[in-house]
Amino acid sequence: MTKTPDFFCLGVQKAGTTWLYENMCTHPDFSPPLFKEPHYFDTLYNWVPAWGPQGSWDLLPLYQRISEVLYWKLIQQKAPCDSETFQYLTKIAALYEAPLTDAWYAKFFEDCSAGQITGDFTPENCLINDAGIQHLTAVNPAAKYILLLRDPVERDWAQLRMNLPAESAEQSFLAATREEDFNRRSDYETIILRWRNAVSPERLYIGFFDDLRERPTELLNAVAAFLGVPQHDWPLACVVSLKGREQAMSPTIHRRLAYKNSRTLEYMADAFPNPCRQWKVRHLPLSG
Repeated sequence: MTKTPDFFCLGVQKAGTTWLYENMCTHPDFSPPLFKEPHYFDTLYNWVPAWGPQGSWDLLPLYQRISEVLYWKLIQQKAPCDSETFQYLTKIAALYEAPLTDAWYAKFFEDCSAGQITGDFTPENCLINDAGIQHLTAVNPAAKYILLLRDPVERDWAQLRMNLPAESAEQSFLAATREEDFNRRSDYETIILRWRNAVSPERLYIGFFDDLRERPTELLNAVAAFLGVPQHDWPLACVVSLKGREQAMSPTIHRRLAYKNSRTLEYMADAFPNPCRQWKVRHLPLSG
């Protein structure tokens, strides 16, 4: 029987999807996919790949994953590239030339252990169009969905720090805030309503980066309960690997992000008073 994801961590980007994946990898009832982000549905339904012909897989996640494996093996472990590692890298490389089909997607999960759950952690899945949502939800009609959300101003600033060099002029940061793809990632109202319309309420879990910071073990146990697996010791619960450099947000950029996200801040404060009222208090006085 073809293995498909038991759950999808839909995003959003810069809100803890990697943290959740790394913690799930320590759970005895979780079997990881070939790697964290297959980028299947978003490649088909969200954007045209920047590398390779249209309809083929973007090479970027391929390069990223191969470089991560080699860095870990050769630099961190100071070990040679053994046959097991070579076979793993060969599996990844073979994905590029194959056509994108559900059978291709299933290869990410074919080595997952029977009796364990597995998942897709591609954060761009929250942005796919209606046809993509219909396709994704049909892959496993019983799947569950996790949506991690973060103060949208903080989320935006984290993405800007990740995408732009530190020496970039302030105008470069401000220009990036006007890009459509950037703005869609913090439009939580649209994201939430579209997925609530697509799946039943008991199959959608919404968690918050605030809890990741303040109550990480409680958040992980809540996710485990939602997924139907036992509680766990979570040795990595307090280890948050935030990609991107430390850099203070200028008052001008802060005002711009507060203004841009004003509708989201209002919606979230009404829909999820705890913790989102604090987001509104933190930023909306600056949005005028």
